[in-house]
Amino acid sequence: MSTTSVTCPKDKTAMPAPAGATSLKCPTCNKVYKPKVCSECQNRMWITGAGKWVCSKCQHNNSGLPRSAIITRWILGLWVAAAVVIGAAVSVVAAVLFVAITIGLLIGVAKAIADRGNRISQVGVKSAGGLACPKCGGTNFTAKRSAGGKVGLGLLAPKTRVRCVTCGANFTRG
Repeated sequence: MSTTSVTCPKDKTAMPAPAGATSLKCPTCNKVYKPKVCSECQNRMWITGAGKWVCSKCQHNNSGLPRSAIITRWILGLWVAAAVVIGAAVSVVAAVLFVAITIGLLIGVAKAIADRGNRISQVGVKSAGGLACPKCGGTNFTAKRSAGGKVGLGLLAPKTRVRCVTCGANFTRG
């Protein structure tokens, strides 16, 4: 019959632990210790400290899960951490895009409000050749799409702006 020695963590007293013993009692502090049994290999170990322990024979820990489940849980934890990091990056990109689009729309609305009084039919100078630019007197205009139309519909958007070819001034059509 082999005997191992176990040390009490409270008062550092050495206690002999004979093989097959079901409990040990410290002679100085009277605390009773029971052996830990590995759930995988049934190895009995005398662990006196509290907390997690690892089997000295098969390296299984005391969580009650098989080793494969512990590894799977660890890999899953890595995936979850990666998903959180990627999700945070995607949400930051989405937030930046949302802010950029919102600012673009607000600028477009502000320009549209400012352009209400800037219709070529209202501010243009009427002449024998048609409407003329109020800034330079030029009568040659090119039709342009608005910035909002370019973003929203692209080439399908109607041309709602006119630009004076001579001076480059922009006006709303109509």
